[in-house]
Amino acid sequence: MNTVVEQVWKKWKDNKVPLNAPLERSVEEAFSFLHGVELPATLVQLLRRANGSASSFPCEFRFLAVREYFCPYAKIFDPLLTTAAFVFLDYMDWSWGYAVDMCVGGAAPVYLVGTACGTAQLVAHTFNEFLELYVCDDARLYPSPTWASGRPHP
Repeated sequence: MNTVVEQVWKKWKDNKVPLNAPLERSVEEAFSFLHGVELPATLVQLLRRANGSASSFPCEFRFLAVREYFCPYAKIFDPLLTTAAFVFLDYMDWSWGYAVDMCVGGAAPVYLVGTACGTAQLVAHTFNEFLELYVCDDARLYPSPTWASGRPHP
Protein backbone atom coordinates (compact mmCIF):
# COMPACT_ATOMS: atom_id res chain seq x y z
CA MET A 1 0.00 0.00 0.00
CA ASN A 2 1.24 3.48 -0.93
CA THR A 3 2.47 5.44 2.12
CA VAL A 4 0.59 8.60 1.17
CA VAL A 5 -2.64 6.59 0.87
CA GLU A 6 -2.05 5.42 4.45
CA GLN A 7 -1.55 9.04 5.51
CA VAL A 8 -4.81 10.13 3.84
CA TRP A 9 -6.63 7.21 5.47
CA LYS A 10 -5.22 8.23 8.88
CA LYS A 11 -6.28 11.87 8.30
CA TRP A 12 -9.80 10.73 7.48
CA LYS A 13 -10.01 8.44 10.50
CA ASP A 14 -8.52 11.04 12.87
CA ASN A 15 -11.04 13.63 11.66
CA LYS A 16 -13.96 11.17 11.64
CA VAL A 17 -14.71 11.85 7.97
CA PRO A 18 -17.89 9.98 6.95
CA LEU A 19 -16.76 7.58 4.22
CA ASN A 20 -18.56 5.64 1.51
CA ALA A 21 -18.13 1.90 1.01
CA PRO A 22 -15.03 0.79 -0.93
CA LEU A 23 -15.03 0.96 -4.74
CA GLU A 24 -16.17 -2.23 -6.41
CA ARG A 25 -13.94 -3.51 -9.20
CA SER A 26 -16.95 -3.65 -11.56
CA VAL A 27 -17.55 0.10 -11.09
CA GLU A 28 -13.86 0.83 -11.72
CA GLU A 29 -13.92 -1.27 -14.90
CA ALA A 30 -17.16 0.31 -16.12
CA PHE A 31 -15.77 3.84 -15.61
CA SER A 32 -12.58 2.95 -17.51
CA PHE A 33 -14.52 1.33 -20.34
CA LEU A 34 -17.09 4.12 -20.64
CA HIS A 35 -14.54 6.96 -20.68
CA GLY A 36 -11.55 5.22 -22.28
CA VAL A 37 -9.24 6.08 -19.38
CA GLU A 38 -7.68 4.30 -16.44
CA LEU A 39 -7.98 5.63 -12.93
CA PRO A 40 -4.52 6.48 -11.53
CA ALA A 41 -3.13 3.61 -9.43
CA THR A 42 -2.84 5.72 -6.27
CA LEU A 43 -6.44 6.90 -6.66
CA VAL A 44 -7.59 3.29 -7.07
CA GLN A 45 -5.77 2.34 -3.84
CA LEU A 46 -7.61 5.12 -2.04
CA LEU A 47 -10.97 4.25 -3.60
CA ARG A 48 -10.60 0.63 -2.57
CA ARG A 49 -10.56 1.88 1.00
CA ALA A 50 -13.48 4.28 0.52
CA ASN A 51 -15.25 5.33 -2.68
CA GLY A 52 -15.31 8.97 -1.66
CA SER A 53 -16.62 10.73 1.40
CA ALA A 54 -20.25 11.31 2.26
CA SER A 55 -19.74 14.91 3.36
CA SER A 56 -17.26 17.78 3.13
CA PHE A 57 -17.39 18.15 6.90
CA PRO A 58 -15.37 18.24 9.06
CA CYS A 59 -12.42 18.58 6.62
CA GLU A 60 -13.93 20.95 4.00
CA PHE A 61 -12.85 18.64 1.16
CA ARG A 62 -15.22 16.02 -0.25
CA PHE A 63 -13.78 13.23 -2.33
CA LEU A 64 -16.47 12.26 -4.83
CA ALA A 65 -17.62 8.71 -5.45
CA VAL A 66 -16.56 7.51 -8.91
CA ARG A 67 -20.17 7.70 -10.18
CA GLU A 68 -20.07 11.45 -9.44
CA TYR A 69 -16.90 12.21 -11.45
CA PHE A 70 -17.48 14.55 -14.36
CA CYS A 71 -15.38 16.07 -17.11
CA PRO A 72 -15.21 19.88 -16.83
CA TYR A 73 -13.82 20.10 -20.37
CA ALA A 74 -17.29 19.28 -21.67
CA LYS A 75 -18.76 22.13 -19.63
CA ILE A 76 -16.10 24.85 -20.02
CA PHE A 77 -13.36 25.30 -22.55
CA ASP A 78 -9.96 25.32 -20.94
CA PRO A 79 -6.85 24.59 -22.99
CA LEU A 80 -5.09 23.09 -19.97
CA LEU A 81 -7.68 20.35 -19.56
CA THR A 82 -8.15 17.34 -21.78
CA THR A 83 -11.30 15.28 -22.22
CA ALA A 84 -9.66 12.80 -19.83
CA ALA A 85 -9.65 15.25 -16.90
CA PHE A 86 -12.33 14.43 -14.34
CA VAL A 87 -13.39 16.32 -11.23
CA PHE A 88 -12.88 13.99 -8.26
CA LEU A 89 -12.88 16.39 -5.30
CA ASP A 90 -14.77 19.50 -4.26
CA TYR A 91 -13.97 22.12 -1.66
CA MET A 92 -16.59 23.64 0.67
CA ASP A 93 -19.67 22.50 -1.23
CA TRP A 94 -18.43 23.56 -4.66
CA SER A 95 -16.50 26.70 -3.93
CA TRP A 96 -14.16 25.05 -6.45
CA GLY A 97 -13.06 21.57 -7.46
CA TYR A 98 -10.04 19.49 -8.41
CA ALA A 99 -9.68 17.54 -11.64
CA VAL A 100 -7.22 14.74 -12.33
CA ASP A 101 -6.06 14.29 -15.92
CA MET A 102 -6.03 10.57 -16.62
CA CYS A 103 -4.48 10.94 -20.07
CA VAL A 104 -1.11 12.65 -19.62
CA GLY A 105 1.28 9.71 -19.90
CA GLY A 106 0.18 8.16 -16.64
CA ALA A 107 1.42 11.13 -14.59
CA ALA A 108 -2.14 12.13 -13.58
CA PRO A 109 -1.61 15.86 -12.93
CA VAL A 110 -4.22 17.57 -10.76
CA TYR A 111 -5.78 20.95 -11.54
CA LEU A 112 -7.84 23.36 -9.47
CA VAL A 113 -11.00 24.17 -11.47
CA GLY A 114 -14.13 26.27 -11.10
CA THR A 115 -12.70 29.47 -9.64
CA ALA A 116 -13.89 32.94 -10.63
CA CYS A 117 -10.94 33.16 -13.03
CA GLY A 118 -12.41 30.33 -15.09
CA THR A 119 -9.05 28.83 -16.00
CA ALA A 120 -7.60 25.64 -14.55
CA GLN A 121 -4.59 26.00 -12.26
CA LEU A 122 -2.01 23.21 -12.04
CA VAL A 123 -1.78 22.12 -8.39
CA ALA A 124 0.36 18.97 -8.64
CA HIS A 125 2.23 17.20 -11.43
CA THR A 126 1.09 13.77 -10.18
CA PHE A 127 -1.83 12.41 -8.20
CA ASN A 128 0.60 11.15 -5.57
CA GLU A 129 2.02 14.67 -5.17
CA PHE A 130 -1.54 16.01 -4.83
CA LEU A 131 -2.27 13.62 -1.96
CA GLU A 132 0.95 14.70 -0.22
CA LEU A 133 -0.25 18.33 -0.45
CA TYR A 134 -3.69 17.29 0.83
CA VAL A 135 -2.29 15.46 3.85
CA CYS A 136 -0.38 18.54 5.06
CA ASP A 137 -3.05 21.06 3.90
CA ASP A 138 -0.47 22.83 1.74
CA ALA A 139 -1.22 26.37 0.52
CA ARG A 140 -0.86 25.18 -3.09
CA LEU A 141 -4.27 23.48 -2.73
CA TYR A 142 -5.98 26.85 -2.63
CA PRO A 143 -6.40 29.41 -5.41
CA SER A 144 -4.01 32.32 -5.35
CA PRO A 145 -5.69 35.71 -4.76
CA THR A 146 -5.37 36.42 -8.48
CA TRP A 147 -7.13 33.17 -9.41
CA ALA A 148 -9.83 33.56 -6.77
CA SER A 149 -10.66 37.15 -7.77
CA GLY A 150 -11.28 36.36 -11.39
CA ARG A 151 -8.48 38.64 -12.60
CA PRO A 152 -6.39 37.13 -15.39
CA HIS A 153 -3.44 35.15 -14.12
CA PRO A 154 0.11 36.24 -14.95
